[in-house]
Amino acid sequence: MKKVLVTLTLVFCSFCAFSQVNYNQAIGVRLIGGTTISYKNHFSGENNMELQVAFWKNGTRVAGLYEFNYPISGLNGLNFILGPGIHFGRWNNKYKEGKNIRSGSEFGIDGIIGLDYGFSKIPINISVDWQPSLILAGGSDFTPNLGGIGLRYTF
Repeated sequence: MKKVLVTLTLVFCSFCAFSQVNYNQAIGVRLIGGTTISYKNHFSGENNMELQVAFWKNGTRVAGLYEFNYPISGLNGLNFILGPGIHFGRWNNKYKEGKNIRSGSEFGIDGIIGLDYGFSKIPINISVDWQPSLILAGGSDFTPNLGGIGLRYTF
């Protein structure tokens, strides 16, 4: 784990310029742990907003993220992404079963870290990311197991 953190820190610190992404908007899905509809809108080459609506067996979750994009040298179209966000979620009574909590809602803060690749010749974007979250209202949990693999149509 220490080697991974050191490597990520070195990669992050080695970026000297912001990314030039090859698309302005993207819409698609993220999978793992449920199905998420994902929409990205780039404000400029170095940052974007991502809106996610997730559906899973026990509820739904809406998240908004502000992502900073950093290019990976020598790999045109591949970016390291990092950023903060917020979420609002609703769940049914099966999610908190055994904790004496009925269906409810939550609000919290998120972070995102990952890789994002936009193909230059076809309108496709793929990504892999980790999105931990901290619930501030409606509970007090840390959720480290969010993230996914995304596939989006770019335009």
